[in-house]
Amino acid sequence: MQEWWAFELEKDLILKYKDHGLCNRTDGGEGASGTTLSEEAKQKRRIFTQSESWRKNISNKAKERFANPECKKAHAKR
Repeated sequence: MQEWWAFELEKDLILKYKDHGLCNRTDGGEGASGTTLSEEAKQKRRIFTQSESWRKNISNKAKERFANPECKKAHAKR
């Protein structure tokens, strides 16, 4: 699949599933092809994602998502 087509597919899928509990920051299609992080950026990300505040935020988002019966039902089908 060509990259431009994958971006279009991403936009279509986000549009299709956004009313079914999908949480996405953008409409998709922007891509970040070939992006590589420096070792410094990787280390900052590691530190951040291991922080208590980040974990608590992720936990709260999951609880909110699963409070929605439709999301719970869709997840059970997987």
